[in-house]
Amino acid sequence: MLDCVVWICLAALMGLGIGAWVGYTLVRHQDRHNLNSAQNRAAEIVEQARKDAENTSKEAELKAKDELFRKREEFNREAEHTRNELRDQERRLEKREDRTASWPPRSPRASSATRKSCARSASRRRARSSRPPSSVTPPNTPPTPLSAPSIFPPTT
Repeated sequence: MLDCVVWICLAALMGLGIGAWVGYTLVRHQDRHNLNSAQNRAAEIVEQARKDAENTSKEAELKAKDELFRKREEFNREAEHTRNELRDQERRLEKREDRTASWPPRSPRASSATRKSCARSASRRRARSSRPPSSVTPPNTPPTPLSAPSIFPPTT
């Protein structure tokens, strides 16, 4: 009977050893599986973050291009408006120059009174332009008695 007990104890120890080895192997296998799945999940998260960053960058670039296009269109509209205003102003000036160039009318139908009044106004314009304005004194003229008194005695 002692022999039987020894064999049972040996079988139990062998069963415990084999069970421990099988348990250790299964736990190790499960840990590897968990580690691999965690690494895969981390790689997926990193990839998703990279894609999100690219999308954000592209979106910002598109917004900047859209803003640039909108500003360029606005500038072109303003430039065209300014060009049109300048053209209108040039046309008005050309019309005014044409009207002043054709004045006084030289047609044979113009009356002598019209010619005389035009000649009188032209001579007045010439007279006004030839004399200096009253507020400006010509150079090298002595001061008038109405000017401010000088703090220096007059030189003789």
